[in-house]
Amino acid sequence: MKNIRLVIIILAIIKFLLPFLLQNAAYQPHRDEYLYLDQAGHMDWGFLENPPMITAMAWISKLLGGNIVWIKIWPSLFGAFTFYLTAELALAFGGKSFSGFIIF
Repeated sequence: MKNIRLVIIILAIIKFLLPFLLQNAAYQPHRDEYLYLDQAGHMDWGFLENPPMITAMAWISKLLGGNIVWIKIWPSLFGAFTFYLTAELALAFGGKSFSGFIIF
């Protein structure tokens, strides 16, 4: 069981790093990402277009430099966390070692 958790952690790390390794440098941020970075300059909890947490994450990204790495870190981080949480739930509900890999 300990080996399967190690494999899950390794796969979650790969899931985190893969978007940074596969993304071409020619691509620029999407227009919504520019909108979020602009909203970080004047934070307000009342926007209807997006949840307020996106503005807070954009503010942190802007503090760290606002380049493409800090913009793309949030989807990659949440994707890896979602993978890890789902695999752990599959194991907690009695799934054997193969059930953790079905979600990948």
